[in-house]
Amino acid sequence: MGKPSGERAVEWWEGFLPAVIGVSTFGGSITFSVIVSEIADPGRLNPSNQNAVTYTRFQRETVRMFLALSWLLFIMALGVASMVAQLLSFHRERFRDNFEKPMSGMPILNMITNGGGLHGLSLLLNGLMLGAFYFLSLAVVAYVETVGWIAVAFTSTYVLIVGGVWVAHAVRQ
Repeated sequence: MGKPSGERAVEWWEGFLPAVIGVSTFGGSITFSVIVSEIADPGRLNPSNQNAVTYTRFQRETVRMFLALSWLLFIMALGVASMVAQLLSFHRERFRDNFEKPMSGMPILNMITNGGGLHGLSLLLNGLMLGAFYFLSLAVVAYVETVGWIAVAFTSTYVLIVGGVWVAHAVRQ
């Protein structure tokens, strides 16, 4: 006999949240260190003539803005995931039981820990992380356009897949 759906949901979150925290911490630290450092002008990357200006889709300050937006989304994901991880560690049984049937008391916690709330949180966390990778992909476009656009396309495709799975799961509920 399999585990109840509430227990499976809690176990999934116990695996998902550390992954989000790890990726967000790593992504946030890398993007922050690049934002505050001197970044190369994408229009002046010609190795044979460093004074030549070549066409680039995005200028240096636009790249910095993409990196800053990516950092912001990573930090938001880190904050949300850390908050949910703390709630889960202190209220594991409530998460498990409330996933299957809403409980009385603590309306905000009930809103977060019911099935719909957890699905919404997973969509939010995935959206924040994918948004961060989307802006990183746009930053790459300025330096290596083909690779950057491939990353944009891959990230966009993944957004559609995650959104589709989430919608299909929400409709099944």
